[in-house]
This record gives sequence, structure tokens and C-alpha cells, in this order.
Amino acid sequence: MSKHTPGPMHPLTAIEVAAGAAKHWRARYKHWGARDCFADGATKSSVNAALNRVAHTPENIEKVLNRGWAYPQCDCCGEYRHVVVEMAQEFSEDRHRLCSFCVHAAASILNQFPDARAAIAKAEGRS
Repeated sequence: MSKHTPGPMHPLTAIEVAAGAAKHWRARYKHWGARDCFADGATKSSVNAALNRVAHTPENIEKVLNRGWAYPQCDCCGEYRHVVVEMAQEFSEDRHRLCSFCVHAAASILNQFPDARAAIAKAEGRS
């Protein structure tokens, strides 16, 4: 009897995203000069100083950078959440993130197909 084992999955929290935000932000803008400005007029230097002054919590990172740097985003609904499940295929850099609402919606859709579950069980020698 074969058991289905999902590929690598793990929870990704806003705390983790915010904790790594400054490092990722600095890597993204490493080619900018200290006086280069963002659309809101803030310089790279002033943003970097603000990142150095605050604890890297989701709330602080959202204030200094924006919500996208502070919270993981669901690839299905596009909402920023406090936690998502991040899924990947082994040996792949591709990542897919789903929030609990979208996971429940997907499970509900799949549960509408009992014949598909029976066919899978039969193919796996479980029926």
C-alpha cells in the first residue's frame, strides 16, 4: 500500500517574514546610492536608518517599508496574512503560498469529487 506524501511544506509566519525583511530589502537595493530616493521622497539612507532603529516586528516593518515586506502573501487570493503554508517541489526554487481560507476552499472543491478519490485509491491498490 502506497501512502501519498506531500512535497516540502511548512508554515511561514509574519514574524519570520518581518525578521528577514531588512536583509532582503538591503540586498534588493544594494546598487542604489545613499541619496537615491523612493517615490515617497525617502532616501535609501533614511530607510536604512529607520530599519536600524526598530525591532523587526511585522507592525514596525509595515510602517518603515510596507505590508508586502512584513507579511506573507497568499498566491491564490492575494491577501497578506499572519501565516500561510509554503509549498515547494523538492529540488525546486519555486514556492507557492496559500492561506488557510484558500486551503479550506481547495479542500472543499476536492471533496466534491468522491469518484476521483475512489479511482486514486484503486490505482494505489487500496480498494
